[in-house]
Amino acid sequence: MKNVINIIFSLSLNKGLIIFFIIRIKMNTFFRIKLLVFLLITPKISLSIIGPLTEDFQKFLKENGYDKYNFARNDLGNTGSYGGKQNHMSKIEKLPIIFIHGNSDSALSIGNPYQTGWSSSIEYFLSKNYTSAELYATTWGDRNIMETSSRVHDCDTISRIRKFIEAVKLYTRQSKVNIIAHSMGVTLGRGAIVGVDSCFYKSTISGIIDTFIGISGANYGLCSCSNLNSYYFPTCSKVNGFWPGDFMETCLSCETYPIPSNCSTNKIQYSEYLENLNNLGKRPSSYVYSIWSLNDEVIGNNNYVRGHSTSHISGSIDKILKDLSHMDSKDKTTDIQYNLINKI
Repeated sequence: MKNVINIIFSLSLNKGLIIFFIIRIKMNTFFRIKLLVFLLITPKISLSIIGPLTEDFQKFLKENGYDKYNFARNDLGNTGSYGGKQNHMSKIEKLPIIFIHGNSDSALSIGNPYQTGWSSSIEYFLSKNYTSAELYATTWGDRNIMETSSRVHDCDTISRIRKFIEAVKLYTRQSKVNIIAHSMGVTLGRGAIVGVDSCFYKSTISGIIDTFIGISGANYGLCSCSNLNSYYFPTCSKVNGFWPGDFMETCLSCETYPIPSNCSTNKIQYSEYLENLNNLGKRPSSYVYSIWSLNDEVIGNNNYVRGHSTSHISGSIDKILKDLSHMDSKDKTTDIQYNLINKI
């Protein structure tokens, strides 16, 4: 039998509560059962923002060879994508913003607490005189929350995100675009821009990105992906997942902070993808910002992973918050996102 069997049950209740039960059964000389129960109040997310991509943008995509990427995600109804001109004559006066969601999330909210999409951000930017021709999002996965532990930084997804960025820039005819990314979307988006070796052989498109905002990313991995979890769950892979390195291989345990004087973070090895991404030394844009909350229940440990603030992007200006959950760091920072994009 397998050493570890993970069973994840998701249950949404009428009062907007969601309970995740994670039962881990270790088959040794005895059974050991570990139960984690997360009780979260569903945030109030606007469902008034509806997609998909406008007919004008979909027509452009088809005429310019992007149709095969299915950026509209019509298979997901009116929440699978967003953005585009209402007609060919619509004017674009601001640099377009491209939103990249996280693991198992969606372009727009589908009403679940971990699948709120970018509805709140888009609604806020619209209230500040942005138009659908200046705001873009596509769903990059199947948004099946039961497959969360299976998602990795694969070249198909990274290439798809890069093509979407290129398509939006070409369609809007702007000199540059802006990126706002959340969670796994941060590390996927960075890879799509700077060109990780395994996918683009260091070819970069950072010159066309004005501002990159990374919200609650795991740029140095996740402590929950340490040790045996790197073998059991693809998303914790040592190759293209969120493996942060194991404490047996260094003098530093994952959660340790501050760093002991006899330890050096330079000795730490983590997943090949993240090391490649962080060691390229390339900025994803002219302006780079990192936002995170110390109370993020997904990242945990006050954001520290082997002495690093894992949501910090090298060279970025940081905005550190308190008392916000993983999803709230995206959905309740819309004013901050707007101010950073507009250099206010």
